Amino acid sequence: MTDFAHPDFVAEWKALQRELWTTEMTTFNFDTCLYRKDGGIMWAHVTTILIEDNLKTLGYTILEDISVKKEVERLKKQVREQQRQQIAEVILNTQEAERKRISESLHNGLSQLLYGVKLSLSQIEADMARLKEPDKSALAYTEKLLNDSIQECRRVSHELIPVILEDYGIREAIETICRQLSNGVRFGCSFKGSRARLDRFLEIAVYRTVQELLLNVVKHAEATEARAEIVVGKTDIRIRVDDNGKGFPPSIDMKEGIGLQSIRQKLQVLSGAIKLLSNETGGTRVEIRIPKRVN
Repeated sequence: MTDFAHPDFVAEWKALQRELWTTEMTTFNFDTCLYRKDGGIMWAHVTTILIEDNLKTLGYTILEDISVKKEVERLKKQVREQQRQQIAEVILNTQEAERKRISESLHNGLSQLLYGVKLSLSQIEADMARLKEPDKSALAYTEKLLNDSIQECRRVSHELIPVILEDYGIREAIETICRQLSNGVRFGCSFKGSRARLDRFLEIAVYRTVQELLLNVVKHAEATEARAEIVVGKTDIRIRVDDNGKGFPPSIDMKEGIGLQSIRQKLQVLSGAIKLLSNETGGTRVEIRIPKRVN
């Protein structure tokens, strides 16, 4: 059989041969790939039964051509993978569309209202001479609160729609995150691999994942330094974030309470994986793998 077995299956045949020599196996069956007489390739289902006949042991083997069945299975698998890919893209694009809608509501609605109130207060300042000192203080404090509210509204609006991601790509967008968050934590970012633009839904997924990881460092790690590394390979994207923060003991439930739930949900949609390494003595590493094709 090894003379006309496909090279990928020769080792399997030889392992079966060793097993037949060393055990009392009386039957076996499996799928394999064989060369035809004309040099073509066929899938075959092999069934062998050992039988006793006139005190001799004979082997009765059936080779069933299942090439059509295998091709149908391959096409079905391909269709399922395409469907999963489309579903993943729809989910992530829908989430991003919702973020955009909220951002536009903040910018065109709430932000404009706050700015209108600020202008109204500015007009009142013309009559400041008639106001008592406590009223002046309250007015100044109110104006400060409005300024803070306008700035926060702008910040949230820009976070919801990463314009820089659309215009310049994932590298510049993540470097911008590092610069924006470098207030108390020194961030470093590095990129390796292909510089070509990724599919839009993948860029969004990588951007949001890194953004959430770095925000976790700022909010929870009590770190002074952190580093994000993104490696774009042929088949996947790998993300690694390290910090020198307080870490966490193994007893902590990694699924809840530390801001990783949304990342896990995103990775589940994308067939991705996450690995966390840390301990109570300090430092945390998060490693994430996102395949370019959902499988």
